[in-house]
Amino acid sequence: IGYLFLDPGDEILLTDKYWDNYNLTFQTSFEANLTIFNTFKAEGFDIESFQKKLSEKNGKKIVLLNFPNNPTGYTPTNAEIKSIISILKIQAQKGDKILVICDDAYFGLVYKKEIFNQSIFALLTNLHENILAVKVDGATKEYYAWGLRVGFVTYASKALTKIAYQELENKTAAVVRATLSNASHLSQSLLLQSLTSSTNQSEKKKTYKLLKARFDKVNEVLEDKKYSEFFSPLPHNSGYFMCIQFKKGLDPQKIRHKLLEEYSTGVIATQNLLRLAFSSVPENQIRQLFENIYEVCKKEAKS
Repeated sequence: IGYLFLDPGDEILLTDKYWDNYNLTFQTSFEANLTIFNTFKAEGFDIESFQKKLSEKNGKKIVLLNFPNNPTGYTPTNAEIKSIISILKIQAQKGDKILVICDDAYFGLVYKKEIFNQSIFALLTNLHENILAVKVDGATKEYYAWGLRVGFVTYASKALTKIAYQELENKTAAVVRATLSNASHLSQSLLLQSLTSSTNQSEKKKTYKLLKARFDKVNEVLEDKKYSEFFSPLPHNSGYFMCIQFKKGLDPQKIRHKLLEEYSTGVIATQNLLRLAFSSVPENQIRQLFENIYEVCKKEAKS
């Protein structure tokens, strides 16, 4: 996507809670700039911040939407998605040329009601002639296939003709050829066999239920008010991860190190947050995960 659409100095608008590898992918590799807006307002998506940032300048615009979000595990509600779509359409009607990149790495993993359970890409495909939507999928999380490294790119725009789609496909193939050469044939073959298997959907449902049970356990554990002495969860409803935010005075990096060294507990520290991969923690160990964090926080607060 970067090779096809980015020029040095281009701005990419995205949430302030984002996968840190975007820095390497877009800033280091293509000299683009990441422009952020607030992810959350109260317990929901910050629609006002998104609208304000998107409308600041006229012309070419690139928006990156990652739902479910990494690291927070948040997907907008149906109402919030409707607002996002409306804002994008209004800017397109004003003449802005908008590329919307839909990073759907965690597509399908929504655990609560009233949360948008499709890709926002579906609502962008025929929205306006000035909008080009790009859907980026990967087998890693969507099909629980760590290490296969197989992805898929889909384009859609109300303005594109069949010939234009063919040219875009050819240019994409050329970029793949010039960079990756080809994804692993073994990985592609395994994924194809899985997708055509009669048990594919039942296996996906089984694993989804496992992840949802772990998600539900996280929220059950966090009902214990004692944890709020040191940290609180950010809004989360989907995906593989969730984040906790610390009270002032607690250093996430110090806590991360102590968790690893003293409790054999691995987490990711970013900004004033810890990202927790509840997806990889057995349900019967989730309470212990939060107890470990709580104990380290108590020690840090005393020191």
